[in-house]
Amino acid sequence: MKYKIITPKKCKEEIFDIVQEQIYNFSQKIQRKKEDKKMRNVKFYLQEANLDNLLTEIDGINEIYSMREREIRRSQETRIWTQNNFSTEEIQTMLNLYVNLKMSKPLSEFSLETYTDIYESSLLSPNSLFVEAITPEFINKITTLTYFEQLPFISDVETTSIELISTILKDEIKHIDIKYAKEGLKILEHHTQFGEIDLSPLTEEEIDLYLDITQKIYENKKKLHIKIYELNSLINPYIKLITSYDALTGNMNFNEYSKKDYKERIKEPLIQDTIINNKTILTETIQNLSSQTNTEKGIEATLNILSLNTTATNMLRDKLCNINKLIINNQQKNNQTQKKPNEYKTKKPINPDNKYNKPNSSSDSQNQ
Repeated sequence: MKYKIITPKKCKEEIFDIVQEQIYNFSQKIQRKKEDKKMRNVKFYLQEANLDNLLTEIDGINEIYSMREREIRRSQETRIWTQNNFSTEEIQTMLNLYVNLKMSKPLSEFSLETYTDIYESSLLSPNSLFVEAITPEFINKITTLTYFEQLPFISDVETTSIELISTILKDEIKHIDIKYAKEGLKILEHHTQFGEIDLSPLTEEEIDLYLDITQKIYENKKKLHIKIYELNSLINPYIKLITSYDALTGNMNFNEYSKKDYKERIKEPLIQDTIINNKTILTETIQNLSSQTNTEKGIEATLNILSLNTTATNMLRDKLCNINKLIINNQQKNNQTQKKPNEYKTKKPINPDNKYNKPNSSSDSQNQ
């Protein structure tokens, strides 16, 4: 019998509840099975609903992530043991329990790596018991959602996120399917509350691949029912990266190692659209672009770099002028605050004798 992932046609919340009940029922069903160490582990993991460990116990590891012959041999022995101790139907049930529980799990701080767990599990191993059940569509969905799941943690040195993202961008990008972008953006929205995406650890090649994926989502946003503001969490980190500058040297950081000038990059329609529609991004971009000049010249420089149509340019100019006024007002307030103590310093000290000197000097002139 060919194994197949079967998911109930219900909403996520309903599936999650159904699977919880199925786990309990199945754990009761296998209680009478002859016990050895592995069987005890299987029963325990089912009772605890720890299906990550359950999968490892019945299907071994993903050999892609291990070069040790001992671990590979142990995985082979595990799969033989599973086939000898469970019926095809029981193995099928455990597959469905694992996948359905994982993919219906509600977003929380305890489910930050739901799809990553599947991506790294034995399911995607070429030697898995369930290799026939893993369809190209399933691989595409898991790879795409793992990509979105890992993006916010690229710069976290305590995770393997940078390695995972690099692998997906360089070797698995063919499995990125933008039809899962809407779901991916919801994951990203939840995960970015723990920190914004930082693209600086990526190479320029990887950054360009990241932009290609984002560009495809942008071009198909109507078809995918995605609003432009929903893409901010993807686009804003890129704009910040290409317009950031070193305050000490005054140089644009990205230009130091990029083959393509930031002025060319910022003229992409995707970038222009985002800047126009997001006041926060617009303000940050202006501050970075005009950092080396005074504000008035900075506005003109920004307008020259942002290649917009006439209507958009006028909108931007109005926004820039308002921001410029705020900047000037703040500067004037700062200057006034700084001048006050100086004014007292420049005043001549009051001489109490002066009030007597004036009449005396006038009477002296009269006497002369």
